[in-house]
Amino acid sequence: MRVNRWLFAAGVAVAIAAVLGATRPADAQPRRDSPCVLAPGKWADPARLYRGAWTTVTLTSTTQCPAQLIPLHVVLSIDASLSMRNNNKIQDAKRAASTFVEQVDFTNSKVGVTSFSDVGYIDAEVTDERGRALSAINGLELRLGTDIQGGLEKSRDILRQARLRERPPGLPEPIEVVIILSDGRPAPASRDGRGVARSLKSDGVVLMSICVGSDCDVNLMRSLASEPRLFFNVRDSSKLVAAYDRIAHQLLEAHLAQMTIVDRLPDNMRYVAGSANPEPLTVEPGRITWLYSIIPRTGVTITYRLEPLEVGFWPTNVEAIAAFRDTEGRVGEVVFPVPTVEVLEPPTPTPTASATITPTDTPSRTPTATEAATAGPTPTLSPTPTSTPTSTPIRRPVYLPLALGELCDPHRLAADVVLVIDVSSSMGFPTRDGGVIKRDAARDAARAFLDAMRPGLDRVALVAFADGAEVLVSLGGNHGAVRAALANLPRREGTRIDAGLSAAVAVLDGAGRRSATAEAILLVTDGQPTRSSEADVRAAADKARVAGATLYAVGLGADVNPVLLREVAGDPSRYYAAPGAEDLTELYARIARLIPCPTGRGMLGWP
Repeated sequence: MRVNRWLFAAGVAVAIAAVLGATRPADAQPRRDSPCVLAPGKWADPARLYRGAWTTVTLTSTTQCPAQLIPLHVVLSIDASLSMRNNNKIQDAKRAASTFVEQVDFTNSKVGVTSFSDVGYIDAEVTDERGRALSAINGLELRLGTDIQGGLEKSRDILRQARLRERPPGLPEPIEVVIILSDGRPAPASRDGRGVARSLKSDGVVLMSICVGSDCDVNLMRSLASEPRLFFNVRDSSKLVAAYDRIAHQLLEAHLAQMTIVDRLPDNMRYVAGSANPEPLTVEPGRITWLYSIIPRTGVTITYRLEPLEVGFWPTNVEAIAAFRDTEGRVGEVVFPVPTVEVLEPPTPTPTASATITPTDTPSRTPTATEAATAGPTPTLSPTPTSTPTSTPIRRPVYLPLALGELCDPHRLAADVVLVIDVSSSMGFPTRDGGVIKRDAARDAARAFLDAMRPGLDRVALVAFADGAEVLVSLGGNHGAVRAALANLPRREGTRIDAGLSAAVAVLDGAGRRSATAEAILLVTDGQPTRSSEADVRAAADKARVAGATLYAVGLGADVNPVLLREVAGDPSRYYAAPGAEDLTELYARIARLIPCPTGRGMLGWP
């Protein structure tokens, strides 16, 4: 067996634990063997808040690597139980797995096939012969039982056998991957495979899992995957080809094989339990750790919430470090910047009394004798109001950190807004298992956005983009037309963000501009640009700003390029990360409040 199995077992994680066990010396240099360059970013929003409120910390890291090999040893482990016959699932699975194999470069990579039913079976050992792998997939036979553990055990066996074979000269250690597909629940129940999955992960193997159909044990299959984003829930087996295509893209476009991020928190910052997305590997006092496998060029985006415990200017973290290994086994390390926040003492709550003014006919004073003797009419004295306080509970202040700086009067300014929505095929998937489909979330959020607009005053247009862009509704006061178009969003391939922005500018230019109008473009996308370059996207965003539009960008899910989208927005405060599709409606509502409020108005006296 090979001695260097990514430092065996934990891979990068073991090395990181040693590096981060104590505070790094100020002059310590990051480890670097890999030629890959990571661009780390980190910020807190809001950066000014009251003690007791929460700030959201965002970490991003994109990766730029020179051309490198991506050697893979992939085992496809496929459920061959009798239930796979229902709804043509086995044929769909065979077709999808075969499509995956066709995309693999067998000069650097190998594929094996296992199946499971009554027991686990080896259908093809890890091989560099494409035809042998395809033949094994097409020859799968169905039997009683769903021995998931048996399938994983056979997958582990053939990976270990492949390790013993001599590698071609100059070829790095392969990235080992098991992709397991099942449509049901383990039978017998004790053969769920969790223990074998843990063993594989500890041995450095990346596990991806696919749940197909409505009867699949979603919780089990999710737990088998190395991380949540490597789990795929496919209710309709006819969409398995798309799922395997996404997996192939993840593997064949990977820039890094593995990365661990450790964020150390100071004592005066409290991590808000359960707020991190994605879910951390571990949460310990003062330390949060994430482990990633198969990282694309767009890198990773992490968000979590902190509650500052002291008033003053404070860093949100002591240190955050990412240690990584590229696809050729070379290691590197990068340190994230440290954002600071200003924490204010909450205003002192004061009781509010409700007074009832009751005039009385009794003068407030009695005239003196001298006054009574004075000729002329007796002066009529104005009655003195008597305040009768009523019991009112003390009203405690409610702190809304997300709303700071949003207190201008939106009724003073009309708005012309173009909603620019990504309709690429990836929008047909949820951001997380059991979550909302991204296209549906974008549609619902846009409807909520319309609810916040004022018919007859605000005008809203709708642009959809994928490989190109089309104006579905031009600017006008008829919000019903926009709602109707949202109900029938097209579905296309590609992600031409530049085309969507250019179409939005054309809409604003052709609408007959109104004076004292806020013009804005609200972009939502779940991917990075395809069929165009990042430079094209930046150029389109620059033209939009020159045309007078304010840009807001929403990155949906984990596959976006946050650095590029912040550049598109032109201001980091106008870029919004939506890790889950369910986050969209709240973000759109917030943006709807901001659009008619030029920067700096009604900022609670803040500079």
